[in-house]
Amino acid sequence: MLRSLFLRAAVALLALPLLALACGQPGAQQSTMTPENLFVTSKPGTVMVLADFKAHLTVPDAKLDDARLEYLKNRAVDMILAGQLPSDQNAIVNWMIDQILGDPIAYFVPTNQMRQADVELVGQGSGFVISPDGYVVTNAHVAAPDEGELKQQLAANGLKAFIDQDVKDFISSSGGSASPQLVQKVTQAVTVYDTHYLQVAKLDKSFFVQVGAAVPGVKVGAKDITAEVSAAGQQIPGKDVAVLKVERKDLPTVPLGDDSQVNTGDKVYVLGYPGAATFHPILSEESQVEPTMTTGTVSAKKTMPGGWSVIQIDAPITHGNSGGPVFDANGRVIGIATFGSVDPNTGKEVQGFNFAVPVSVAREFVDKSGAHPQQGIVTQKYDDAIVLYNKQWYGDALTEFQQVNSLSPGHPYVQEYIAKSQLAVAQGRDHSNDKYIPYLMVGIPLGLLLIGGAVGGVLVLRRSRRRAGGTSQQQAPAFQQAPTVYQAPEASSGSVTASHATPTVPAAGAPVPAGMAPAVAPGQPSIGFQPPAQASLQSLFCSSCGNQVAGKAFCDRCGHPTHQ
Repeated sequence: MLRSLFLRAAVALLALPLLALACGQPGAQQSTMTPENLFVTSKPGTVMVLADFKAHLTVPDAKLDDARLEYLKNRAVDMILAGQLPSDQNAIVNWMIDQILGDPIAYFVPTNQMRQADVELVGQGSGFVISPDGYVVTNAHVAAPDEGELKQQLAANGLKAFIDQDVKDFISSSGGSASPQLVQKVTQAVTVYDTHYLQVAKLDKSFFVQVGAAVPGVKVGAKDITAEVSAAGQQIPGKDVAVLKVERKDLPTVPLGDDSQVNTGDKVYVLGYPGAATFHPILSEESQVEPTMTTGTVSAKKTMPGGWSVIQIDAPITHGNSGGPVFDANGRVIGIATFGSVDPNTGKEVQGFNFAVPVSVAREFVDKSGAHPQQGIVTQKYDDAIVLYNKQWYGDALTEFQQVNSLSPGHPYVQEYIAKSQLAVAQGRDHSNDKYIPYLMVGIPLGLLLIGGAVGGVLVLRRSRRRAGGTSQQQAPAFQQAPTVYQAPEASSGSVTASHATPTVPAAGAPVPAGMAPAVAPGQPSIGFQPPAQASLQSLFCSSCGNQVAGKAFCDRCGHPTHQ
């Protein structure tokens, strides 16, 4: 029983250092992350999404409609005769110009001469990588906008060039003496005409995922990777989700969470590339690859017209955040930053009332795209290295960071950590060997316990055998060896018999043969105990010195083992 308890205790103690080290391993992180760790581990998988739209615009030249102009002259005459219009030449001209510019579609007709222009519109948003083989989630209004609205935006960009040229031509034809009021009227008329007759042709769409790229000794820069749309919904009020695919492997990723577990009041973190901060004029160009993190809480869950829900958050977002990941406190994506609120009176953004498309809605399009969200080896190694670095195990962290650099050359953040880890090791600040402390703290006492247990076990065993020796005086042990038989002649026939012979008693002080017990003379006290006739004499006395050793493991006189 004692030995069993001892073994159980030893096994339990042996497990303690293993549990301690398991708790200290990089992969054994707590579920809730610090904001700093969340940002550091999530930013490699958060990317900028660029959309490049190009179109060819055409607008026909305009000329006055002769029939409408003749009608206008006749009407002027009628008004002069009726006293409704002065007969002054300038008054008549100004009146006619006002009529023409006030309704340009009625008085101008297109010609066969076309004005042409190529226009480009670049949109920028955010996104996040969900699988190392290059699937990226963003908003549909970033990567798959409504084509009708897109053409309007392109037309608006291209029209400015047409309108500016038309106004310039008018001012030149008038001798350059047009008043500001007249220039304003002309601009309005030209805008109406050009918008009405504008044609958008050859619409081209290109999408890129922009990631940071670092080379030792060179500043971090941005690298554009061509992307294709794999699946997309409709922009708000539709399910505003798009999934892009880039031909790359071993990309950093972010994990997807479960928005059904999100409750009002939960902490959230938004990563992305808001234009105001990303392209701030006084910031360096290399800082553009660094995403921005804003924090807040879940304010509510609202229902969209289609019957699906969105997550309302008070974390600040703005133009450029669209498509970026919204993380819970565990560092998992629970939504996509999508749209905010605008003051209907001023048209300005109202912060604190922003909305995210739930990740459960995004999964619908992820499944359609054929993507399989998973963590890649680069992310696993990088996350493990960050944990080691935060423990000040700089030597171990350096090894992991170097592996990340080998797997993903140009990783935008690993070079910095490699340099910092090398510096910490060189300065003697590395505590990588601390991971062995649990072994030492438990191993040394355990070793002493094992030694003490072994000694105790021997003592217990000897004590039990001694007890067994004491009881053998009451009950003779079983013997395996047959007793030695001495023959004596019978007087009657002189024959020799071996049956029940009486052993010869050696003389006092005579040596006793090995395996032979000294007989006790009649009337003398018995020494020790008298074995039965069948008992083995060898098991009663020491084979080396003849001392009595019944029930003992070792001879008390010479220490020789008794072979019991």
